[in-house]
Amino acid sequence: MKGGQQGKRLRLCSIVDYEFKTLENGEKRARTPKEKAKFIDKLYNLKLKELLLDKEKTQASGLLVKQLMDAWLEYVKIKNSEITENRYRTTVEYYLKAVGNHHIEDYNYKKYLTFLSHLKNRQHRGKSLSDQRIRTHFRQLRVFYNWAFKQRIIERSFYIELPDADQSDPVPYRSNDLLLLKDTILSSIKTTKRRDHRKNRINDLRALILAPYLGWRRGAVWSLKLENIHLETGIVKTVNGMVDISPTKQVPWKNKKRKQIEKPIPDALLQFLRKDLANREPDERYYLDSGFGYTCYRSPHGLTKSFSAHRIAAGLPDEIKPFHGIRAGCVNNMIASKTNPSVIKDYFDHSSYATSDGYSAEEITLMKEAADLIQIGWESEIISL
Repeated sequence: MKGGQQGKRLRLCSIVDYEFKTLENGEKRARTPKEKAKFIDKLYNLKLKELLLDKEKTQASGLLVKQLMDAWLEYVKIKNSEITENRYRTTVEYYLKAVGNHHIEDYNYKKYLTFLSHLKNRQHRGKSLSDQRIRTHFRQLRVFYNWAFKQRIIERSFYIELPDADQSDPVPYRSNDLLLLKDTILSSIKTTKRRDHRKNRINDLRALILAPYLGWRRGAVWSLKLENIHLETGIVKTVNGMVDISPTKQVPWKNKKRKQIEKPIPDALLQFLRKDLANREPDERYYLDSGFGYTCYRSPHGLTKSFSAHRIAAGLPDEIKPFHGIRAGCVNNMIASKTNPSVIKDYFDHSSYATSDGYSAEEITLMKEAADLIQIGWESEIISL
């Protein structure tokens, strides 16, 4: 028993059987105190053996970590985006390969060390996993055990220790970095001969122009539909739902934490969008469209991969993830404008203020005033693109 809990009450025998012993001839004789104690002790040990056997059967037939992790991934698939599901699935694959299948309550420090050693020796795309990535896998294992506890699958919560890792703030792209990326992409557009490749480069430029003003994550930019860009009201929205990635295939997409965001469009970006949307092909439906009504990349990862190539060509540091750097630069830009911290928190979706109903008119106005203070240094150039 745990402290503060009551023991489980079980019936071992009736009062009559406790008080009287049945002889071979069928007669009953009162038990002596010593016989009573011996009789109860025997019944107790038989019941304990039975309960332990039942527990072993339960452990052998169910509550194995692999089966429970599979059930958890189904839960994650329903509640989260495909990207989040894939990340959790990778953690599950790594854990089972390192530790193997076991009863869920058998997690201990030895398994922690085995999993940690496996991750430190693992390679991904020719590189060792970073300390931060290893920490992320343990954090996601913690999410799994918390889920099992909340679902009452296990009776107690488990402490999943997180390995040490350097905690560094996102490194922002400065205005000069963004201008360098813009020039690199423009050069690529001019030199690319294949029509589909040129279309992708044009979409990369569109993503680069949109992201610094809205501070959106890559998935929100990738999934943005033209119908959710409202030029007349100066509002742009993210909407959770199905995304067309080919003429015959759709995939579900959900913004982080399933939030649906509504943001004002800064004036500099609004002028670019008016010109850009006026020159779209009739079949285009996405901001980053292939030209035929589906996304130019099959997933947000394709957008990151393309931007990484532009980053290399531009000679920018490889430790800065492009969209992380753009978003961090946007945050710094707004902070430098002395914007109210609560407005910044709303603008970058760092709180639970965003709902399917959007923000209030007052909040939109405050965010619009703050967004218009963002200056990249290419305002006159993008309008003429």
